[in-house]
Amino acid sequence: DQRRVHGIDIEFSNGKVLRYNDARRFGSFLWQYPNTTHKLLTKLGPEPLTDEFDANVLFDQSRGKNTVVKNFIMDNHIVVGVGNIYANESLFKAGIDLSL
Repeated sequence: DQRRVHGIDIEFSNGKVLRYNDARRFGSFLWQYPNTTHKLLTKLGPEPLTDEFDANVLFDQSRGKNTVVKNFIMDNHIVVGVGNIYANESLFKAGIDLSL
C-alpha cells in the first residue's frame, strides 16, 4: 500500500509536488535555518564528487585507522554517500580483492 510509506509532499507555487517516499525508512528531512548547519550534519565528510574530495583527502583520513577498507570508505564521517554497491564497485575497479 503506497499510502503506508508515503512520507512528505512539498507543493511548489507552480502547483508541482515533490513527493518523498521512504519505503525502507532510512531517510529523514531535517529543518535548518538559512546559512546554518544542522547538528546532525556537522561531522559528515565531503561529497565524493566534489572538489572538496580527492585521493589526498582519503589518504589523510586513513592515517592512524585500523579498519577494513570497505568499512572505512563507507564511513559517512570520511565521505558521504558511499553505500555497499558503490564501495564494492570502487574497490573492484581499484583492484582491491575483499576476499583476501
